[in-house]
Amino acid sequence: PLIVVSNTSTKERDFKAHIDLANKHGYKVTSLVVENRHGNKDCHNVPEETLKRQEEAIRQSLKLR
Repeated sequence: PLIVVSNTSTKERDFKAHIDLANKHGYKVTSLVVENRHGNKDCHNVPEETLKRQEEAIRQSLKLR
């Protein structure tokens, strides 16, 4: 009855397949944007340039409702 996808999708095209599949099977889709609660410390050793690129992408794709 419940499916959770945990990912760092920053653009709609990144999770479109999940939305399409959910719609096909009658699931309601809820997308959450989680705040930075770790003081900007990256525990995955992602390069700073990549983090900045992801931040900008998520800011551009947000649709507040």
